[in-house]
Amino acid sequence: MQGIVALARRHCAVHIEQAARIALERGIYTCKIIRKLVAGIAGANLDGKEKASVEFTQEHNLIRSPQDYALFLKLTRPVTVANLIHFSERSNDEQNN
Repeated sequence: MQGIVALARRHCAVHIEQAARIALERGIYTCKIIRKLVAGIAGANLDGKEKASVEFTQEHNLIRSPQDYALFLKLTRPVTVANLIHFSERSNDEQNN
């Protein structure tokens, strides 16, 4: 019992309650397992808060515009027979005009 009470000094009551509920459902009654459950729940909760607080900048001088990326993809698309035929047809049309 003292081990569970000691958890309250380091962890919030919500995490201890969640761990106790899981332990009861699984029929686990040792303090060591409950401590591990509380630590896991608290760690998962911290990870969620850290992930939620991260925001990405949409505008920066190092971020290129979508049009730049579209042009890059257009210029670097793989060479295929269909692309070569399309390019040669366009070249012939331009030469005939």
